[in-house]
Amino acid sequence: CRHVIGFSVDNQEKPGTTVLEILIAPMMGVPAFVARLFPLSSLISTFLVEKVMAVIYIVHESSGLVFLVMNDNLRTNHSFFSMMHEKNGSSNQFSIHHPVPNPIFKTLFLLYDPTHLFKNIRNNWLTEKTKSLSFRDPESQKHITAKWVYIVKLYKIENESGLCQTKLNYQIIYSDNFEKQKVPLVINVFNEKAVAILKMHHFDETSAFVRNVT
Repeated sequence: CRHVIGFSVDNQEKPGTTVLEILIAPMMGVPAFVARLFPLSSLISTFLVEKVMAVIYIVHESSGLVFLVMNDNLRTNHSFFSMMHEKNGSSNQFSIHHPVPNPIFKTLFLLYDPTHLFKNIRNNWLTEKTKSLSFRDPESQKHITAKWVYIVKLYKIENESGLCQTKLNYQIIYSDNFEKQKVPLVINVFNEKAVAILKMHHFDETSAFVRNVT
């Protein structure tokens, strides 16, 4: 009901205003479940490292094997990943060694949630000052530039003609902050139909970008 009741774990003199949730997602199709809930007044990376490591130890002591930690790309989580690397002496930005010996998974992978990364590609493209993203095309090995203006042009062409060959709509082109978080709107940009129609209108570099993300 959008209410958090109780004092914060990080500061007993303040009421909790948000909750840190640590979720365990078992392999082999078993439903995910909540491991811990921490009412907080504010979230800092040191607290996050301490609590995540505590849960990892509990799982290991219970005969479980943790091999992946995943979160979104909030700034606190950036610091959390950096501190995990420093804590465990890892030079690899994608993984760290287990602090607890693990006979099966000898590496603990740190990953950002692919759903958030997927949304960020579109949002960065939409909010970038020039609304252009440059990258090296893995097929041609050429540096090309994808321009959001061509997505807008394609939407206007379809809107004016009444022939909608893609899934572009007003919410995609003129997304507010809430709509920028909706994955279906991102999927309506990055799909095979958009790739084909962009290419048909000779927006080749933008079509190549959408193809690679798709």
